[in-house]
Amino acid sequence: AADPEGSDTPCLGASAYQFCVDYEPACDVEVQLTCQVASDNSDCADLTAVSTLDCTDGDDLTRLAMSFDADATCDSDNNQGDSFDCKNFACADIGSGALIKCEGIDETPIVPNGALFQLKGNPLPDQMNCTISNSVGEVCQQLLFDTSGNARLSLKDTFGKLVIQGCQDADNSTDSDCIVPAAYGYTVFNQGDNGFTLTEFMAKNGDIEQDLLLNGSVRVEAGETISEIVVESIEIDRCIDSCNERVLSAVGQSDDGKVCKDEEVNKFCIEAPESCDTAVDFTCSVDDVGASPCEDLPIPTESCSDGDRLKQLTMTFNGATTCNSTDGQKEFFTCEDVPGVVIPEGEEAKINCYNGESVFCECSVAEGNQIELNAISGGVLPGTMFCTVSNQADEVCQKLSFDTSGRLPLNVQETFGKFTVAGCIDEEDNEVQCLFDVKYRFFVETEDNITITELKRVEGDGSELDFLTDPGVPDPLIIPGPAPRSEFGMLTKRFNACTSSCNTETLSFVGTSDDGAVCADVFEKEFCFDPPPTGPNSNECVPQTTVECKLPEDGDGVVKGCDEIVEPPKSCSSGQCLDSIKLSYNGATVCDPNANDQGDDFTCTLATDPEPATVEKVRVLCTDDDDRLYCNCTVDLLNGETKLAKKDGDNCLPDKMTCKISTADYVEMQTVTFNPSANVALNLKDSFGALTVEGCSDGADIDSSCRQDIKMEYTLSNPLSSPFFVDVWKREVLDISVFNLDSLFGVGSGPSNPLPANLEEPVFLAESTFVDVCGAPACFDYRITLEGSEGSTAGEPDCMTSDKYVFCIEPTFDVTRRNLEVTTATTNNEPAPMKLIDSFNWLQTEENDQTYHRTSYLRSSP
Repeated sequence: AADPEGSDTPCLGASAYQFCVDYEPACDVEVQLTCQVASDNSDCADLTAVSTLDCTDGDDLTRLAMSFDADATCDSDNNQGDSFDCKNFACADIGSGALIKCEGIDETPIVPNGALFQLKGNPLPDQMNCTISNSVGEVCQQLLFDTSGNARLSLKDTFGKLVIQGCQDADNSTDSDCIVPAAYGYTVFNQGDNGFTLTEFMAKNGDIEQDLLLNGSVRVEAGETISEIVVESIEIDRCIDSCNERVLSAVGQSDDGKVCKDEEVNKFCIEAPESCDTAVDFTCSVDDVGASPCEDLPIPTESCSDGDRLKQLTMTFNGATTCNSTDGQKEFFTCEDVPGVVIPEGEEAKINCYNGESVFCECSVAEGNQIELNAISGGVLPGTMFCTVSNQADEVCQKLSFDTSGRLPLNVQETFGKFTVAGCIDEEDNEVQCLFDVKYRFFVETEDNITITELKRVEGDGSELDFLTDPGVPDPLIIPGPAPRSEFGMLTKRFNACTSSCNTETLSFVGTSDDGAVCADVFEKEFCFDPPPTGPNSNECVPQTTVECKLPEDGDGVVKGCDEIVEPPKSCSSGQCLDSIKLSYNGATVCDPNANDQGDDFTCTLATDPEPATVEKVRVLCTDDDDRLYCNCTVDLLNGETKLAKKDGDNCLPDKMTCKISTADYVEMQTVTFNPSANVALNLKDSFGALTVEGCSDGADIDSSCRQDIKMEYTLSNPLSSPFFVDVWKREVLDISVFNLDSLFGVGSGPSNPLPANLEEPVFLAESTFVDVCGAPACFDYRITLEGSEGSTAGEPDCMTSDKYVFCIEPTFDVTRRNLEVTTATTNNEPAPMKLIDSFNWLQTEENDQTYHRTSYLRSSP
């Protein structure tokens, strides 16, 4: 400053003043934001992801949590393949909520879009069939998916408008929920000595802000705490990658206008369970038809009875089945269960199927396996098949017979006692096949190194095949990745295409990658078959035809059926000398000393020029040592017969008989001598060169004949009130002959065609013949068939009916000593195999089907 008195010298003075202020704010606010799980009030930050998305470990499911998505269609994301089905229907708006009804589950109330609902059962049905309707009851969507626990079912799978959000099984080994309810809440602290007014209180979720004061204010006194006020209810998804973040901010103002603020951030994240990229699948192909897919399995469309004879019949053995069968052969099927005799469980049954001496199956078969009845030497099966079923102790438990001619109903899947028809081949090589061997091939494809912990095949009936238990599979089973689709297993299974059924196969896989990620996959496929037709659609005629076989009236005036034929005594040597014997010509061109037991009493000389040969008819000249004539007659091959009777005044036939056999034009073939008196061994069917004993009588104790006369009777009736025109009326003796009885219509006093209406007396025809009751075991199968139509004129037959009479002869003669090998020479002088072609026991070569008569008596040889 300048001197006041004007001096030029300045002056300086100084002083200091200091003070401090302790600031105490007018308000002090603190906020805290928390997230708590609704079920146990735990911190949301402690939540972890579900351990696995898989809901299917094979156990029954008891609960499914699902959410409703109103905008979804049938375009779904799941691994159930053909087990999932979905249909959309036009309906009014469903966004306001849906009525969801699943069969076997209580109906849910209206479910809002996006909301959760529960399906509960003990257990749930194997298939969930659900209908989704709008609030007025219009169906919008129909769903079907598998909830058995075997087909693949994963969290987040979508089935139409439904999404799997949780699951639980019977033993709680699977108990997972994606959606966890939680809530955000806050706490407000007043840390100061003065009260304040909360003027701003905001919660922020991204760009979305929520005014928690709703434009109001809250007074908070000094030291006061306000807490646990719900800010927001949320649902936390544990099955997807997600982070949840909320920001809470507050502004307070004291009474003197001072301002205070605070802010808190709450953030937590869920990491979805690790997964790996692996897929399994399988293929199914049919070996028998060129490895075609099982979807193309040929379904039989014909029965085994289309009129052609059969040369092969395949049947499945069902040990538990009794004679109560489903056959369509009615009275032509016979069956008898033997009480108290069973096939023990697990034991194979002994099967013997035969007709006469022909055996078509002498085998053992396990339950569910097949037997094949094959014609002998390229022929056809007999008209009737006789079978016995025994246990391994040879105790017969069932006897049955059924028609295998192809004339009577014989349809696939029909049962005959313990057998079910599974297929056949007829004489034209047409095949009906039910059973097919199919091959399953199993494949896996992965992008990662995978250690497989579960690999199973599950059939529709629930039976499992665990591939990891195979001794050839390494433990652990590791598939290095990335690996292209490659085969890891194969098995063969037999399908029955003749049953109305579906075959479901499921392949399930669980594994872990090197980083611990769990991966799973399920592949399922279903093959369904419709049953084939049940046989010919021919209508059965109302007019009926019958066939009967009768024996001659016996001494008591009784007429018996041919099924009561009695085998005659074998021996003609009773101690009494014989009055007569009957001889047949057997065609033999050799002298066989083993064909009788007369030793030196039998001699046989063959003519040397020309060399003897079998002919259709011979002349037989028989004399005794006194040149008395006993026979000078002509005898046909096999069917013919001549009788040598004692002379008047003699007690019996001579001790020695000489017979010369010549051709019809007197060319000598053979000379034989033998003793017909029966004071040495003499039996029915003994052969002396070309002659065979067919009968003998001593006038007292013995009167035996191998040739039994029979009479076949056929009837035809028409109970209709209108005429019936007969197109076909024929008699067949299977494998022997066919005769059209309708050829007799209008001949002489024969019946007229059409048959008159209301025919009171049936048309009657008869024929007489004989059967050999001493030959090889044989069955005689007589068939009568009628085809025609109602009306007076010929037309396309519209109905058919038939009848049959079968009787069998099973002689007990010991004929094994009469075996004789037979060969013929072909043009190149090579032996030609021979085969039996019918019950007359003719032979034919396999090369050219030329038929020969056997050169020795064949019917008495095995």
